[in-house]
Formats: sequence, C-alpha cells, structure tokens
Amino acid sequence: MIKLFTATLLVSLLIGCTETRLSHHTDTVPSDLQQPHQVNELPSSQGLSTVDKKKRFFAFLSPFIQQETNIIVNQRNRLIKAINQQNDLPWLNALASQYQLTESNDYPELLRRVDILPIELILSQSANESMWGESRFARKGNNLFGQWCSTQHCGIIPLNRTPGKTHEVAMFKHINASIRSYLHNINTHPAYQKLRILRSQLRHLHRPLNAEILATGLENYSERGKDYVAEIQAMIRLNNPLMQNTLVFPTRESSP
Repeated sequence: MIKLFTATLLVSLLIGCTETRLSHHTDTVPSDLQQPHQVNELPSSQGLSTVDKKKRFFAFLSPFIQQETNIIVNQRNRLIKAINQQNDLPWLNALASQYQLTESNDYPELLRRVDILPIELILSQSANESMWGESRFARKGNNLFGQWCSTQHCGIIPLNRTPGKTHEVAMFKHINASIRSYLHNINTHPAYQKLRILRSQLRHLHRPLNAEILATGLENYSERGKDYVAEIQAMIRLNNPLMQNTLVFPTRESSP
C-alpha cells in the first residue's frame, strides 16, 4: 500500500519540477507507448557536405525524440498530480514497475527516474554512437545509441567482437523504439544514477536541464569513461548552433 506523504515532503519533492509544456495531456497507462509516427529507415546523406549532413540528421531525428519525450512528460505530470492528490494508486504501481522500482511508494526515486533529457544531449549521443546515422548498426538495425543485447540472435554480431564474448548489438523495428530503449536505459540502469541525481539537483535549483552538465553522468556509457564524456560535451558545444537551427520541436520549460 502506498504511504501518505506529509505536506512538507510533498512541497520539497515538487520544488523545481518544471515541465515541458504540451498541447494536450495523454492520460495513458505506463505500458501504452503507441506513437502515430514510426520510421524504420534513416535518410541517406550521400553527396551532402558535412554541415548539410549534420543538419539533415538533426532535423530528421528531432521530431521522433520529441514524440518519445512527450510520453515521459505526460507520465511525469500525472505522477506529480497523483502524489499530490494521493490517488491513481494502481497506475502508480504500474509506473514504478515500468521504471524498475520494487517499492512503488519510493516517490523521490520515481521522480528522479521519470524525467526527460535535453534534446541536445540525445542528438549528440546518437550522432556519436551511430556515426551520424551511417553505421552498420544504424542502417541494419535502427540502433542509434550502440545498445547491446545478450540473448543469442537478438541482434547484429559486431565484426570486431572479442573472442569469447557473446554480446550482440540490438536491432529495433523502428527509430522510435531505439530512442525509447535508450531513454529507458538512462532512466533505470544503475550505471546512470549519477546523471539522474544531477538532473534532480538541477530541477530543485530551478535550473534548465543542461546537456553538458548531464553528460558528466555518462562515464559508464563507454569503456573510455571521462574521455567519452569529454567527446560528447565537445560535440554538444560544436554542434549546438546547428541543432538550435534545425530543431522541429524545441523543448520549453514551464511550471506545471
């Protein structure tokens, strides 16, 4: 059974919980992740200049990132309302399960997990991991973030896989599924707890979710550790003007 929160604790949890404004509120259960637009093929950048290739990549991917982001925004808005009003308990239990929490009344941790990432961070990581959408894994498996799977025949076998290793690179039916899996990974895996804590701290300080700051929580994403973080941060800085000029649905923060 979900325990009641004191008014003081509720206030402390909700301070700084600014949200992306949506044109409508989708009142779905956590498992309902259907989207109206799903694409299973990346556009070709053959013959394009480097700048045009980047622009095309950002412009193509940004609306699909926003679709998946909107799901999380809707969940977070409903989560905050449910905590504040102490209702919607079956949905809260389902949400906690989706975000891999054993205690459905661990509201602080649930709020840390049910949250978005800056689109600049997502775009930079996807560009890095997929070689701007040109990698074998991106082309054959819609895998934009280099995610692995461990079951035999679950994906694509890396050509340079170390002898004795059994991992494969995951395959996804469409672009949305790749983005959705990446966001779920960042929001639930213990390796990215640091990023989630940093994000929560920014919320409580009423500060925007800064892509470069949150990138410091990605040390465990690659064996390269801090060097990988520095590379992602450099990509964010270098490509930020292009990203801002090509974003179809820029994120806006406002109080719920």
